[in-house]
Amino acid sequence: MVKNVLFDLDGTLLPMDHDRFIKKYLDVLTLKLKETPYNAEEIIFALVSGMQTIAKDESGMYTNKETFWRTFTRLYPVDKAVMESVFLDFYENEYSQIKEIVTPNPIIRESVTLLLEKNHNLILATSPVFPEIAVVNRLKWSDLNPVDFSYISSFENSNYAKPSLNYYEDILHKLDLDPGECIMVGNDLHEDGIVEELGIDCYLITDFMINRNNSTRKTKWMGSFTDFHKIIQSSI
Repeated sequence: MVKNVLFDLDGTLLPMDHDRFIKKYLDVLTLKLKETPYNAEEIIFALVSGMQTIAKDESGMYTNKETFWRTFTRLYPVDKAVMESVFLDFYENEYSQIKEIVTPNPIIRESVTLLLEKNHNLILATSPVFPEIAVVNRLKWSDLNPVDFSYISSFENSNYAKPSLNYYEDILHKLDLDPGECIMVGNDLHEDGIVEELGIDCYLITDFMINRNNSTRKTKWMGSFTDFHKIIQSSI
């Protein structure tokens, strides 16, 4: 029996192309940084490197936030507090410009509402390479309320990232979840589909599906978000 629904964000709850999002994100951030006394290109390099380090680090010794800043300040020596202030201002202001690449899909909000009406526990299992403010803002772009989710992964509260099985195991442990009572809903065949190795069924959303390595991996189910809504109505 399904009690817990783990949702990916980008390309799943937030209908948009991942590559377009990253490009727009870096473009808007670069323009913001050029208004500061800092070197925009060097900061972008340090930022991307920090995110990549998060994705590769399997030690679990540090939060993803700590891992990010250790890498960032090594590549771009700067007062961390000052740089955090710059990023915070960006996420509170210019970041919203990226919303223009989102393709609105009201069925997503309807699906979340229906799951809540059926008393399912909703978990936002997005790869935690961004701070909470950035994750929550993107969730709102899809007209979703953060309070509807019992847990939202971010780089502050996570020690691993997708596609590490440790990332998913950490969520199961923190929230005391039974894998057999969970499903994962995502659009990345590898990063989200890998949960099936833990006994969690994956529902692959094909609207903005990602299969970078042309994998032949099969998931429990795949289809559009509209198809998934029908599944919720009938059997979840």
